[in-house]
Amino acid sequence: MKNDINIALLEKFIPDEIKNEIISYEVFFLKYYKRDKEGELRELRIHMENSQETGLIIEGGNNSINVLSSLNDNVINILAGKNKYYFFKLYIDEHENQTVCYIKIRRRARTHEDIVNLARKLGIKGMPYE
Repeated sequence: MKNDINIALLEKFIPDEIKNEIISYEVFFLKYYKRDKEGELRELRIHMENSQETGLIIEGGNNSINVLSSLNDNVINILAGKNKYYFFKLYIDEHENQTVCYIKIRRRARTHEDIVNLARKLGIKGMPYE
């Protein structure tokens, strides 16, 4: 989902330190939504733990956990997107005044082994490639 409103939000809220890497390539997915802060923190912590096993680098992950944990807001606005090389989330304060933190992940193709291990971890049975 990409529309003019989301693109305008991206231009407004993208931090300078990641702007070139994100804007330099076509952003082909962009979604703006609200989420309860605790649910997002729980998911982010799981991603950070899994990244230690997979070697995936989540730029801004630890900082985002610290910043989101210290926010008084119960809801966080998220602008999530991806381009050819990166997946990103911009965390925007509840009143839509500023980006409080972000994560950026370099995308990579999953190997057959990655897919099989992920399917096992998620408990998916009867995969055609097993």
